[in-house]
Amino acid sequence: MTRNHRQGGFTLIEVLVALAVMGLGLGAIFQLYGNLFESGARAEKTTQALLIAESKLAEFTIDANLTAGRHSGETKYGYAWTAAITAADDPANSSSVRAFTVTVTVARGNSPPLSLQTFRLRAERRGRDR
Repeated sequence: MTRNHRQGGFTLIEVLVALAVMGLGLGAIFQLYGNLFESGARAEKTTQALLIAESKLAEFTIDANLTAGRHSGETKYGYAWTAAITAADDPANSSSVRAFTVTVTVARGNSPPLSLQTFRLRAERRGRDR
């Protein structure tokens, strides 16, 4: 009588299939971590651009002698900014209040630009000074 002696363990095919499945799983996990870090870096750049835009917007709107025009510059961190101040009303208007729109746009490299806009009123001094 012959006995069928099968030793315990895995065949070569089973080991190769297990390694392939594990490789696919690890590849998906590494890709997920890569996307997570990329999203975090993108969020940080957007937050920095927002802080710069808010700062520049405050800088231009606090000026009591606000006048229409364009201003631009670059921060030490490589963000380029542009401020556009436009008169929102007719300068020939006889009102003692002038309206301005202030738009600040900030961009860095090939990232999409971020813009903030506000509306500002300026009292006009007419006639004698008070």
